[in-house]
This record gives sequence, C-alpha cells and structure tokens, in this order.
Amino acid sequence: MVPCKTFCRKIQRQGGFSFIELLFALTVLGITIVPILKVFMLTTKLTNYSTNELRASQLAQDLMEEIVSLPFTDPQSPGSFGCEEIPVQPSNGRLLFDDVDDYTIYTQEGKNSWNAQKPPRDINGKQIKNADQFSRQATVYEYINFLKGKTTTEHSVSHSTLKLIKVTVAWDIPGSKPGSLHLYRVVAK
Repeated sequence: MVPCKTFCRKIQRQGGFSFIELLFALTVLGITIVPILKVFMLTTKLTNYSTNELRASQLAQDLMEEIVSLPFTDPQSPGSFGCEEIPVQPSNGRLLFDDVDDYTIYTQEGKNSWNAQKPPRDINGKQIKNADQFSRQATVYEYINFLKGKTTTEHSVSHSTLKLIKVTVAWDIPGSKPGSLHLYRVVAK
C-alpha cells in the first residue's frame, strides 16, 4: 500500500483549469455578454433611426424652402386659394406652382394626387437620390381656419394674411423603426 504522502504527490494538479472552473467562467461570461450585445443592438437601431430622422429633416426643409420662396398670393388671381393649374402627372414637377397655397394639391386625393409622394421628387419632377424609402407631402392652411379647428384646406377667408404650411416626411425602411417628421411654418402676407 502506498502511503498518503506519496499518493497525494502523484495526483497533484499539473496546471490548467478544472472542468468546474471552466463551466463557472463560461457561465459568468454568458451572463455578462448578453446585456452588452443588447446594448450594441439598441445603439445600432437608434443610430439607424437618427440617420433616417436626419434625412427626413433634410427632405422636409428642402420642400419647406421651396414653398416659402414663392409669393404669398397668386400673381394672376390674388383672391384664389389652392392650385389653379394642376400638372397632368406628379412626375412633371411643380414648375407651374406660382404661390404658397398651390401646394395644397399635395394633400388632394384623385387623378392628379400628390399625396404622400413616394419617392419624393424635386421641383422638376425628378426623383431625389437616396430617398426611395421616404414619402413627402405638404399641406397649406389659412391660419385663421386652422386655429378654429378646421383641418381642411378650403378657402373661406377672402383676404387671409397668414398661412400655415405643414410638411410631413415619413419613412418605412426594412430593418429600421418606421417614423415620420412634421415641419410647420407660418408665413405672412
């Protein structure tokens, strides 16, 4: 029979980790890595949403600047409200729009609808680059009607001195949260 001292020396560890230590280390690693991965995934989603929101903001601002660069009232018929000459197709552009409220056509349904134009187009009717997953629309209200709770674009005040412009850009991009952005501006005569 081998004395205990000799036997104990023979079974001494020769280095490395035991199976129990390895399991414990993997468990701790698994518990800590899952929340870290979730943070990375959330950060990626928020970055994508912010990128989409920034692009939407640019598209909304471009359309808003286009609208407010036009005269407040129609040069040919100052008392009219809305688009007097509707282009045959939205792809023809908005070159015939000659005053701010001509953009009310952006919300009218029907044959010549510009409602939620997707993909957005520039004033000449050409598709805007890198905006395929976005839609853009504009609504012009007489401000007094909007304050009274009338959300239609009907003209009821013959000489309104304020108009409210609302530009909406929406997006629905695969792998990203859908969203929309609204830009408002009041213009005066």
